[in-house]
This record gives sequence, C-alpha cells and structure tokens, in this order.
Amino acid sequence: GSPSDIQISRVKGTPPAWIVRSGAGNVGYIASTAEGTQSVGYSGQPIDVLVGISMNARITGATLVKHSEPVLTLGISSEDISRYVKAFSGYDLNTTMIEAFKDSAVLPPIIARATVSTGVIRDAILRTARTVAIGHGVIAGKAAGIDCTSFEARTWDELVSDGSIAHIAMSLAE
Repeated sequence: GSPSDIQISRVKGTPPAWIVRSGAGNVGYIASTAEGTQSVGYSGQPIDVLVGISMNARITGATLVKHSEPVLTLGISSEDISRYVKAFSGYDLNTTMIEAFKDSAVLPPIIARATVSTGVIRDAILRTARTVAIGHGVIAGKAAGIDCTSFEARTWDELVSDGSIAHIAMSLAE
C-alpha cells in the first residue's frame, strides 16, 4: 500500500509499543528504547532510539531520537552515532543473542572511543526489539509461553495458592 494507507496506533499494555498497519494488515511495531529498556549512556542520561520491528522479526530501521553522550569531545559526531544506529536495519531478531560489547559480523561494530555509549545503544536496541517481538507474539518458540514483560507483585501466600510455588516431601526410597 501507499504511505497514506499506513496507520500507527499505540498498543495497550506491555511492552510499550506502537503497531503499524496497512490495508493488508499488521506491518510491524515501533518501540522506544527510552520506554523499553530505560537505558542510560556513559553520561548517565537516557538514550532514546526508535526501533522498527517487522512481523517476520527483523529490525526494519532505527533512528536516534535523543542522547547526551559526550562523544563530540572524542572526535565522534552525532552523525556517526546516527549512522551506527541506522546500521541495525535488517537484523534478524531470531538470531542467537549477542553480548552488547562483543563484536559480531551481523551487527555494526562498536565505535572505538565510544565503546560504552555504542555498547549501551546496541543493548538497548536489541533488548527493546526482542521484548516487543516476544511480548506481541512476533517471535514464538522457547519464550512464547513465558511472560517476560509484565510484573505484578504478589505475596508468598498468593504464589502458593496459585501454584507458582509448591512444596513436596519425599523419602529417600522415593
């Protein structure tokens, strides 16, 4: 469909995201790393990247919205960081998880002299995208039956009564 056929609306519940629809159905999701992971950079300030996630679990794009990293003092521009963020486009979220600070052939390399900043950005993009993909049913499999995105405080007695916690005594012969 044409861009005028595209509709974006807020998804209720967790994880926070926007759903993208066209006349043909759901196209994907958009999520904010500031909402998804609440990651902070080397500066101690939030980093916000908008991440697009397709219905086949690929990152469709990423855009740096806000950062307060002191990278300009290191000769690294905001444009360098933006280029780094955009390079996540096409990444398959079904790929085995990668540690945030390790180099990988399938991800953009960490920028020298900005290793903390770009490592935090990488982690925020991947965790946010995976959380949204799992939470909204884009990725199935091992994590599909596990609610990794919401939390509700409960007492010990409540956990026992709903079967979350159980106790059994067995003899050595059993």
